[in-house]
Amino acid sequence: MNFHQAVIKRFSFFVFGCTFAFDASAQILKSDTIIVIKDYWPTLADAVKYRTDAPLPTPDTAKQNLAYSTNPSLMKLPYVPATLRPIAMSRETETGPLQNNYVKAGFGTQWSPLLDAHFSNGRNDKLYYALNLFHHSADGADKFKNFAENRLDATIKFPGKKVAAELTGGYDGHAIHYYVYDKSDSVLENASNNALRNRFSAVNVGFAIENSTPTKSGIGYRWSFGDRYFISSRTYSENDIFTNLRIGKTFLEKHTVNIDLGFEYDATNHGDSSTNYWYVPIHPFYEFQQDNFYVRGGFTVVASDSVLFYPDVYGQVKLLEGQVVPFIQASGATVKNYFSRLTEINPWVSENAQQRVGKYIDLRGGVKGSFGGRFAYALNIGYRFHDHLPMFKAMHGPVVTFDVVDPTISDSLNIGVRGYAEDVGELNPHFEIGFRASDKAAITLQGDYHQYRLDFSTPAYGYPDWKLTLSGDYNIGDKILLKADLFALSPTKQLADLQVDSVVNVDGWFDASLEVIYNYKKNFGAFVQLNNITAQKYARWFRYENYGFNAKAGIIVKF
Repeated sequence: MNFHQAVIKRFSFFVFGCTFAFDASAQILKSDTIIVIKDYWPTLADAVKYRTDAPLPTPDTAKQNLAYSTNPSLMKLPYVPATLRPIAMSRETETGPLQNNYVKAGFGTQWSPLLDAHFSNGRNDKLYYALNLFHHSADGADKFKNFAENRLDATIKFPGKKVAAELTGGYDGHAIHYYVYDKSDSVLENASNNALRNRFSAVNVGFAIENSTPTKSGIGYRWSFGDRYFISSRTYSENDIFTNLRIGKTFLEKHTVNIDLGFEYDATNHGDSSTNYWYVPIHPFYEFQQDNFYVRGGFTVVASDSVLFYPDVYGQVKLLEGQVVPFIQASGATVKNYFSRLTEINPWVSENAQQRVGKYIDLRGGVKGSFGGRFAYALNIGYRFHDHLPMFKAMHGPVVTFDVVDPTISDSLNIGVRGYAEDVGELNPHFEIGFRASDKAAITLQGDYHQYRLDFSTPAYGYPDWKLTLSGDYNIGDKILLKADLFALSPTKQLADLQVDSVVNVDGWFDASLEVIYNYKKNFGAFVQLNNITAQKYARWFRYENYGFNAKAGIIVKF
């Protein structure tokens, strides 16, 4: 069965399941309202270095944005917590008609077309829909640095007086080239693009249903179901099916008791080999909110081949009218180091890399707040316990790919056996400082430092010690919008198979980008984007250098 047939089969099954579930919801009881508190939650995630397609100018206030990101990344840098949001530029006023649709199109160096289009019907009490289309690619003289990215995401919501439903679906496709290879190999030197190209495609569908009004017993619920199918252009595929039911009840408007009951089934296939995984997570937690206090306490038990336990504890108190907010947190999660996740960290990892399911537990505390309506800050320090942290080694052959290795197993340089580093400790101080001048200018500075502790005092190969990001926005009369970003990353030690196993130093780098948007009319504008202004052909991974200076220009139409 090829990829398209598999997608059609899963989509047909999904539509049938959604129809059955929606019909079964006719006898929905009333539910209570669950108060959801969004706290400061640092995450183990990848920061994004944008190419030349910076986000659109600030959207309409009432516009309902989709819950996904459509900005492609040129490289990914691990372990950067979420950024502060209170200093965002002011949005357009709601006095005029809503503009729920836009088309952004441009063209740039390295023969790189860009299309980003969003269509929706805005606020609607009966039916809401949104569709996002995205394409970005490059076809430059250095053909082995070329790439292509395509995305399609759709959302349909059915708000009801007693029950609400949501249907989502999407496609994500990437293509990259292995451009580090032996130039003396005439076969590769004269090979077609397809011979050195790898494609990653994923299709996903989802359905959720929840009660909109309280039940007679005061119970609230939300049930969701989803399926994600991932496939590479070679011999690998993944299928992830998951479902979750949340049940909750609020007492005296202060106390809320919730429980999440889930099930997940993962199937991975590589050639003639296949592996199946299953998980049953159970997550009870309690929340208390009163005046300036918020506390959440709970845990997650995951039943699989073994039983895993993760804490879920958070507490904060607002002092001085929110100018100072100390907080503490303990959390954890399962980390699935499947091929799809490994490619998000290092796109040139080999399909033969060993997969391993790991976990982490994070302990963190600090202070955050804002004052004067102009300043915002967050200072915190955390310690994370990693189980099975992936590390990569450049494997030299006709084409350079990366394998996952365990640096704690001794050979001549302690880098011989494929696997993962176990029981890794990570100390991570983090800071963010933001300033806003009226509604016209904003600037944010954030930084992270990472200190890893591995067995045998081995470095955390491939992971940077520090990273700094400086971002600024300036609005000139709502006609000209300026956005500038500065990035700095520390050097890294990485593993490479150069005749004899060795450790190599990959230089740190400094980069800068600038975007200028000119709003000629309310519905029409133009943009110019300059990326990698310093023109450094730096490498995030050994020998895989990115493009130097590149630029793009185009138009923006809103309606």
